[in-house]
Amino acid sequence: MTAEHDRGAAHPAPPSGSTPPGRPTLRPPAPEPVAAVAPPVDLVAPAAAVVAPAAGAVSSPRRAAVPAPGVPVAVPSRAQAEARAQAQARGWARPRRRRASRRDEPQLPAWLAYPVRAVALVVVLPLRLLWEAARLLVRFLSRYVFAPLWWLTDRCLLRPSVWLVTRVLVPTLVWTVRNLLVAPVVWVVRYLLVIPLTWLARYLLIIPLTWLARYLLIIPLSWLASALAPALRLVGRALATLGRWIGSALRAVAMGIWAVVAFVGRLLGTGLRYAYRGVAAVVVAGYRYLLRPIGLAVAWLWRHTAVPFGHALAWLWRHTAVPFGHALVWAWRHTAVPLGRAIVWLWRHTVVPLARGVAWLWRYTVVAPIRWVGRSVLAPTGRWLREAVFRPAAGTVRAVLAAVGLRS
Repeated sequence: MTAEHDRGAAHPAPPSGSTPPGRPTLRPPAPEPVAAVAPPVDLVAPAAAVVAPAAGAVSSPRRAAVPAPGVPVAVPSRAQAEARAQAQARGWARPRRRRASRRDEPQLPAWLAYPVRAVALVVVLPLRLLWEAARLLVRFLSRYVFAPLWWLTDRCLLRPSVWLVTRVLVPTLVWTVRNLLVAPVVWVVRYLLVIPLTWLARYLLIIPLTWLARYLLIIPLSWLASALAPALRLVGRALATLGRWIGSALRAVAMGIWAVVAFVGRLLGTGLRYAYRGVAAVVVAGYRYLLRPIGLAVAWLWRHTAVPFGHALAWLWRHTAVPFGHALVWAWRHTAVPLGRAIVWLWRHTVVPLARGVAWLWRYTVVAPIRWVGRSVLAPTGRWLREAVFRPAAGTVRAVLAAVGLRS
């Protein structure tokens, strides 16, 4: 741009209608109605015109800004335009996308460009330096203050606390519960309940019941069966004899009804008497040799097994279960409850205050200063930089790019 400007200053633009061959046409813009034309030798006016367009310039989608008078505008030649049109027709070159100009952006006049540059230089550079210093300060603090503080907290507070809980408190509690509660309970249940009850059930219940069933049921029943066999044979013989007598009586019916009736009556009376005697003998024998021994055996068994077993159970309950229950209650009151209270006291007076202290220290040494700096310093500074520096500077840069031709 400087070479073109020097070339335009050394060789003034020819009149309209005469364009040298092989050279781009220089089209001077229309003169401004208010601003005076600066001499070609002066470099201040062209620079001001480059920084900000003239007051009479109007933005359009095809033409971003009208340059100031005295600034040459490069117009492509006819051959270049034809070559570009042919390339676009063949699809080799893409048409340039032109952005619509933002009419709401503030545009600075020419007489205000240098003061804006000076103010931007005086304001933006110190703020940039302050920003870089703040970044370096934050990096320095995070590397040499917060990182050692976190390392110290982790090494001296968190890891010892975790080690104390996992290696000391939990194994101690597990060992205490295992050796003071579980092992005594298992020993008492095994040696004071299971083994005595097994011995009592074997020698006071199973063996006596087996002996009673053998000598009071099986042997008497077998003897009774062997004793009743002759009686049954006798009854069978008596019934056979009775049948013969009845047959003879029936045969004697033909001889005479009255004699038969009398004979049958006598025979029936004799049979009933013998039957009564037999039934009575059977009942008396069953009571004497079966029911009475069984009752005596059951009474003796109750007196010598159930009653002593009940007394033994009562004595075992009174001298084993009740003392064991009292021992469990005493162990719970004097071991588990004080141990739990000690753990709760240790948790409340060591872990909780330590955690609260760490949280308070982190909150008021790290979080609160960072929050205060962000809300009171960085946010207002960022808003002020955005409104007072970055937006005018961006508008100025866009105007400069549009004036140079790098942005449409």
